[in-house]
Amino acid sequence: MSKICLFTEIKLHHWKTCVDRSLHDLFIVFSFRFLMDGDPEIQSRALECVLNWKDSYLMPYEEHLKNLISFKAAREEMTTWNIGRESEHVKLNHREGLTPIVMRLLFPKILKTKTKLHNKVT
Repeated sequence: MSKICLFTEIKLHHWKTCVDRSLHDLFIVFSFRFLMDGDPEIQSRALECVLNWKDSYLMPYEEHLKNLISFKAAREEMTTWNIGRESEHVKLNHREGLTPIVMRLLFPKILKTKTKLHNKVT
């Protein structure tokens, strides 16, 4: 958790002009691991880190992404925010970068639901 706090406190958007794209990509891969964590606090900090880069494909959806972290808000967000190709909620050129982040934020919710269903059956 302390590593995530350190990255959150650093204002990465000031560094963006100083680092090349490969470091940015490495950082995103590192953050992706924490986006899949089952603890909403860790997911929130990891999302803050990713959003600090202010990538154009993420900024319009910042509130939607934050809503996917909370288990209660995620259910509502999934019913109202359509990210399908036929939807106009997400621009086509943003889908490539946005979709992996959405999937990683939802991963713990799916596992938790699957675990609950499995425990009911047994």
